[in-house]
Parts: sequence; C-alpha cells; structure tokens
Amino acid sequence: MIKAVIKVAKKVSLNFGAEDVFCFKQYINALGNTNAELRSKLLMALKSAISNELTPIQKQVVELYYFENVTIPHIAEILAVNKSSVSRILFRARSRLERVLKYVFMVFS
Repeated sequence: MIKAVIKVAKKVSLNFGAEDVFCFKQYINALGNTNAELRSKLLMALKSAISNELTPIQKQVVELYYFENVTIPHIAEILAVNKSSVSRILFRARSRLERVLKYVFMVFS
C-alpha cells in the first residue's frame, strides 16, 4: 500500500516545477529513516486527498491504476470508455492531488 502511495506521489510530483521537484526531493531525502512520523503524515495526507478530493470516477481510476497496477487500456475496458478518457481522468486526478501535496508540503516544511 505504501509503495503505491509513493508511486502516486512521484507521478504527481512530475507536474511540479523543476524547482519544486528539486526541493521536494531534497526534503524527502533529508527525512531519511530518522523522521518516520513526518513521512507517515505526508503519506496519510496523500491517502486522505485521494479519499476526499477526488471524484468517485477519479478515485476508482487512481485505485485501479496505482494500487492494483491495471493498465490504461484495461481500465478503459472495465469502465467501457475510451483510453483517452482514462488518461484524461488520471491527468485531472493528478492535478488535484498536486494542489493538495503542494499545500501539505508547505505546511510540513
């Protein structure tokens, strides 16, 4: 579960500006294993954002794609939509999560 959340966080962080990505990576690396509580809070914030900030369809697509490792074509088949629709849903979900992660990062830094 934690690996999937980290995978979402990494994917979302690709939408940050280059400066934000560098700062975020430095911050996470500085945490190392010594500050598991703060790292846990950040992961909980991401889980909470997935639960509370996403629409039901975005939540479903994110869970299938990141937590169950289902491919985009297969998700499209499951939901009976085009592959481009799934990609668009993922993009919008990542954009929403990006806003939340930026806020959480500012609060915890």
